[in-house]
Amino acid sequence: LTDYSRPGSVVQLAPDGSTRWRYAPSGAAALDHPSIAVPLSSNRVAVCDDRGNRVIIVDPTTGAVLRTYDSAAGVGLRLPDGLAYWPATYP
Repeated sequence: LTDYSRPGSVVQLAPDGSTRWRYAPSGAAALDHPSIAVPLSSNRVAVCDDRGNRVIIVDPTTGAVLRTYDSAAGVGLRLPDGLAYWPATYP
């Protein structure tokens, strides 16, 4: 789940409603209206940070940002409200 706010956060819930994982960085790394979080694997989550103009890949086991995408083909992202994900085996 994402909470479309500033500062924002991403939360993974267990079936019983308890929190399994929460990502809510502060300061310069704070999320600004995250709208989408997509699990990529057991240790990767893609987060679309709309007003932060970026998409980040986070390791939920450590909370570390593994990659930040803030441009596509040299053009800066602006309000990136969506994600498209194709596994590496996609033709």
